[in-house]
This record gives sequence, C-alpha cells and structure tokens, in this order.
Amino acid sequence: MSMDLQSGLLGFALGAVSVVLLALWRTARSSNRGKTEAVAGLPAKTEPAAPTIEEVVEGLPDMIVAIGPDRVRRYVSPSCKWLLGFTPEEMIGLSPINAIHPDDRALTMEASEKLFNGEVSSTLTTYRHKHADGHYVWLEAHMTTRWCDDGEIRDFVGVVRDIGGRRRQKLRDSERNAQLRENNRLLQMAEESANIGHWRVDVQEGTLFWSDQVYRIHGVDKDFVPDVASGLDFYCEEDRARVSEMVDKAFSEGANFEFQARIVRPDGELRHVASLGNAETAPTGEVVTVFGIFKDITETVEAEEQLRQSRDIAERASQAKAHFLANMSHEIRTPMNGVIGFADLLLESELEKEHHDYARMISDSGKAMLRLLNELLDLSKIEAGRMQLTREPVDFGHIVRSSARLFEPNAKAKGIKLDIDVPPDMPEGIGDKLRIRQIVLNLVGNAIKFTERGSVRVEACEKDGKIVFRVIDTGIGVPPDQLAYIFEEFAQLDNFGKGKASASGGGTGLGLAIARQLAELMDGRLTAESTPGKGSTFELVLPLAKCPAQKSAAKQDNSASSYRTALAGRRVLLAEDAEINQKLIVAMLSRLGVETQVADDGQQAVQQVMEAKAQGQPFDAVLMDMQMPVMDGLEASRALRANGVGPRELPIIAVTANAYADDIELCMEAGMQDHVAKPISAERLGPCLEQWLTKPTPGSGELAETDLSVDVDDARNMYEQRKLELRNQLAALEGEDMLGSAQCDLLRDKLHVMAGIAKYFGDEELGQLAGRIERDLKLAADDANIGRALDELRHWFDT
Repeated sequence: MSMDLQSGLLGFALGAVSVVLLALWRTARSSNRGKTEAVAGLPAKTEPAAPTIEEVVEGLPDMIVAIGPDRVRRYVSPSCKWLLGFTPEEMIGLSPINAIHPDDRALTMEASEKLFNGEVSSTLTTYRHKHADGHYVWLEAHMTTRWCDDGEIRDFVGVVRDIGGRRRQKLRDSERNAQLRENNRLLQMAEESANIGHWRVDVQEGTLFWSDQVYRIHGVDKDFVPDVASGLDFYCEEDRARVSEMVDKAFSEGANFEFQARIVRPDGELRHVASLGNAETAPTGEVVTVFGIFKDITETVEAEEQLRQSRDIAERASQAKAHFLANMSHEIRTPMNGVIGFADLLLESELEKEHHDYARMISDSGKAMLRLLNELLDLSKIEAGRMQLTREPVDFGHIVRSSARLFEPNAKAKGIKLDIDVPPDMPEGIGDKLRIRQIVLNLVGNAIKFTERGSVRVEACEKDGKIVFRVIDTGIGVPPDQLAYIFEEFAQLDNFGKGKASASGGGTGLGLAIARQLAELMDGRLTAESTPGKGSTFELVLPLAKCPAQKSAAKQDNSASSYRTALAGRRVLLAEDAEINQKLIVAMLSRLGVETQVADDGQQAVQQVMEAKAQGQPFDAVLMDMQMPVMDGLEASRALRANGVGPRELPIIAVTANAYADDIELCMEAGMQDHVAKPISAERLGPCLEQWLTKPTPGSGELAETDLSVDVDDARNMYEQRKLELRNQLAALEGEDMLGSAQCDLLRDKLHVMAGIAKYFGDEELGQLAGRIERDLKLAADDANIGRALDELRHWFDT
C-alpha cells in the first residue's frame, strides 16, 4: 500500500479510529520521553511497539475501500473476508457495480455518478451486495472524494458497513408496530361495537388514560385531559360518593371493584354506565396501576325498565282475567247448579222418552259448562303462577288403577276393551296426588272418547328412577304434523278434520293443555305419538321422589310393638279443640300405650301442665294444635316457656293441618320442638313421640291390644255431622259477594277441623281444599280468590 493511500485512508477513518489514534499518540509521546531520558543518562523504559496503520485498518469491523477515478477498486481492507466472503485480492481491480443487486443498482449508480462527476463530495447509499456464497448482504457505504493539489480527483475512499442486522431489527420493529396499530384498530372497532371502553390509572403519577370509546361515552373531545378528580365529577351526586369510595379503596388497598352508576355529559344528557376495575401491584405490595373497562348500559337499563313495565301490565292483565273468571264462575255456578239439579230431578221422574232425552241433554250441557269453568280456573292459576302443588306420599299404582276403572262403564257402553296393566309392586313416591289423578283422568277419558272400536290400554311402571304412565288407544289418531297442536289451549280434534269424533266427544279443548302444564310444574313431561286411523299413545313421565323404604306387615307390627314398649306408661297432654280429632288421636295414643289427657284450648293446656307439675305428675309431652279458641297453640307454648317449663322437661309437638315452612318456623320460634302434620297416623306419631320421650319407662310387661272400633265408629259419625255442617254453611253463603268477620271466623274454624280430619276418612281432596281455603282466609286473600275457592269446595260436595 502506498504512503499516499495509507495517509488518505487514515484521514478518512479518523472518526472511526479516534481512540486508536489517541493510543498511538500516547505511545509516540512515551517513546520520545524515553529517548530524552536516555540522552540524559537515565535508563530508558521498554515500551510496546506502536501498531501500524495496516494493523489499525485490519482490526476495524467495517470494510475500508478505495475506488479510483476509473471506477474500479484500488484497495479493500481484510474485513471484506467475513463481510462478503471474498479476499481483498479477489475484489481489487473490479468495479463494485456488477456485484450490486439488480433492484438496487440504478439508485446506487445514480448516487455514485454524482460523486464521480464532482457534483457532490460525499454520498451515503444502502444497497445489497452479492456474497461469495451467492446470497445478498445489506450494506451501507459512506464514500468521500479526495482531491489532488491541482484540483483533480485523486480517488474515492469510504467505509462500508453491514446493516443487515439493523435492517432486520428495523423490519421487526416495523412489523411489530404495524401489528400494534392493527390491534389498536381492532380494539377500537370492538369497543365501538360493544359500546365498551377501557381506562388506566397510573397511581404513582396520578394520571388517567381513556380510550376513544370512553371519551365518546362521556361525550367529550379528545383534547379533554382527564384525571381522577375530573373523571369523578361526571357522576351524579347520588352516585359519586359510592364510586369515589370504591376507587379510593382500589388505590390504597388494591381492591377490585365493579359498579353501575349514572353520569351526566356536558350537554346534560344522563347515561347509565358500568365499570369494572382491577388493581396491579408491585412485588412490594404497593398498588402501581388500576385498569378496567367502562361500558354504556343506557339501552340495557331502559330495555329492562320497559320489560318490567310490560311484565307489570301483563301481570295486572292476568290478575284481572283471574278475577274475572273467578267472579264469572261464582255468578254462573249458582244458577247452573239449579239447572243441573232440576234436570237430574226430572230424569228421576217418569217422563216420555223424548222429554227424558231433553232433560239428559240439559244435565249434560250444564255439567259440561261446570267442567269448562273448572278448567278455566285451573288454566288461570297456572298462567298467574298461583298453582300450588302439594308434596305428599302417593301410591302411583292405586291412582292409575282407580282412575282408569272409573271409565269401565263408558268403555263397556261403547264396546271397547279397557285393559289396565299396573304391577302390584309399583313404588310409592312424593307428589301431588290430586293433580296426578287429574292428568290420568284426562288421558284415559280422551282415549275412551275418541276410540270407536278396539281397545284402550293403561300402563304404569317405574323406569330409570321415573314413573311412566301410558295410555294407548286404537282410536282416530292425529296427523303427525298436527300432533303438537293438541296441547295448545282450546285445541279440539275437529280442527284437524275429525269433526265426527269431535262432535261425538265434545270437550273444551283445555284438558290436554292443562295436563301438560301440570306435568311440567311437577318437573315431568307429557308427550304423544299418533298414527291417523290406527290410534295414539300418550306418555306421562314424572320424577320419582321415593318415600322412606316400605316395611313388611310383620315388620310394621313389630315396630308398633316396639313403640308400645317404648311409650308404655308415658303421659301426654293433647291440646285439641275438635272433638273428632280428640277421639281419633286419643285412640291412637292408647294403642301406643300412652296415657292421654285432653285440653280443649291453649289456656286449659297451660293450666293442666302447671297443675300436673305442681302435683308431681308432670306430662312427658304435649301435642299442641296450632289453632284453638281462647288461646292458640303458639300463645300456649310461649306461656309455658315463660313459666319456666323448658324443652328438656316438656317437649311440645305441634299438630297442624298446614305444614308450610312459615308455619313450622312460627312453631319453632314459639318454643316447640317438632311438628306432626294432620291427618295424624300412628305410623308417624309413634316415631315422633319415641324420639322425644326418653325418660325411663315406669313398669313393664306386655300391653293388651286396644279395640278402636267403637271410638272410630263414633268419630265417623261425628265426621259426617261436621261435613253436613260445613256444607250447610257453604249453602248459606251462596251469593254473598263479601264475607263479614264473624262469617270468616266461623268458616275458618269449620275448615280447620275438616282439614285435619278429612284424610282420616278417605276424603283427601276435601282435606286439601279445606286447608287451602283456611290458609287464604288466614292470609286475608281477596274476596274473588276466596269466592272461587268456595265454589271449588261446593263443587266437591256436589260431585
């Protein structure tokens, strides 16, 4: 390398190797100082040799090049080997243009020509240069012109640097920034679509960031700069303190929050908003940021309010319809009873055949009208959500058999075979006996009605923890595309082109609709399959909530014997005002070996308990009726506990016809320990008493069986008398629009007695009706509901 070229290269690379040159200067200075010291007679220090210019250039990571006016390389530094894969010898004497990527060649030549022609003194270009292995390398070349003393161009020297890594990083940054911009764009679109924005608070700096959608929700421009204080100012005064408290707690404790509130925009518009915030804490536990979402829920709130108003209107309309039906039922049923009654009287008299047929049609039409009223009342209850289902032990097999057998005369009259297939070991369960019977009666009645020849088969079984009822007929059938419509209200078969069958059967078109809704209320389902001209199959599936496991007769006898042994000699006070109940319960207790004393009201019960205690012959338990004259069971229980008679000393067991949860809760609050629902049975009374009577048994030995036949006969006679009294009172109240307080009290007392004893004598439905009406009277239900309930009770007596 010539001295002139070395000098030129060193001057050009001055910026890049300033540190190295400084080191050279210091080395030269040290060398001169050593020479001076040697001349002075001092021992010279040994210094390292200074690097040469070639060593400095060769150590640079960038490639140093020199290009002559002839546009060919005169010098290339050794770094070209790792930069481009060529040796200096392979590159010197060649023009760089041919190795430049074709796509970059035009721009590079344009810049180089300006330098070569003297238009510019330096250039900075980026281009791709071919590597020895064939791929291209991104380079950046900074070239400068060197002039001779006479003003002629000497050559062009420069530094060439590999910028591939920088370009890749720049590309990655560009792609990342583009992705961030795209994500932000999508986020903004999503927030606009969902009307949701996001926000962030830097707790340390006290700054608040809003997304574009949050600005829009607040109704302000982007030039508004929010902070925590100004953000809270948007909230209504009624909501601001609550929101501020949650935000402060998030800042200080890192507590997350969620709220709904109202903001007022600058233009005065009120908006409903919802916000959710989460705190982010540092490893030290200090809250760093709080971030969350912000949503405009005004439309949702307004829609909910409109829905509530619509629901209120619908409920009022439903109530109005129910009141109307109840009133119409009351108004229609009274004269209709007269029509039916006199028609039946005519049928029992000697009439000509034609007149007898007229009377029969009058009676049948009147009874059809009463059925329609009953079905409309049921439908009204279901629609109003006031249909109450009872939960009691149900013998499913008995319901199916007894319901189906009611139609044996109808089947025989039409020449139809009625098969009843119910296994004898059908399990018992818990359900609403009355409503299950209603569904079965409807299905079997329809099958008989619409079957002209062939058979009707009634089946029942247990399958997969469910009770399955099927009614299979060979009747007219229903087209498959019309099958679903038979469960709609007022749907009749003549709507499906079966006018003959419909005309012969009649009906209201409500039975199946009510049956399906009752099934669904009991968490079951009612479905149908049918083939026109071949028949139909209706299937009722109900969940089986099993009763406690049944015991064999021998085991029951042994259990009763064990109760007699455990309870022998116990003394129980029965507080009960109904004479029938007194006789029945005393007889049951006697059979269990219990000595019983009777109090006619709560006040007598308190007196007898205190007297027995004072005499040293305390009772072991009290069976306390809830409703009694003078003092009811709750007052009597409170009085006993107030007089120091504790539950361990004397357990009090409530006896009630209305075993509702709130009634039981009242009993417990009054100081009672347990309850037994009417009608009472020895099977339930025995275990209950055995649980609470744990004191040693006085005496021993076998107890003789008690003959209850006389007591039961007396009780039945009294029961029939009470039924007659209730029926007479119902007749006396016929046509009354409102009941006076005295009438209500008298009626409630009679219903209370009937609710407790009817089931003893097989009149379960009467007991349920009496208990429900008694409860309505107790709760001061409206006169329309009571009137409708009394109509149902009259209907029970009439049918």
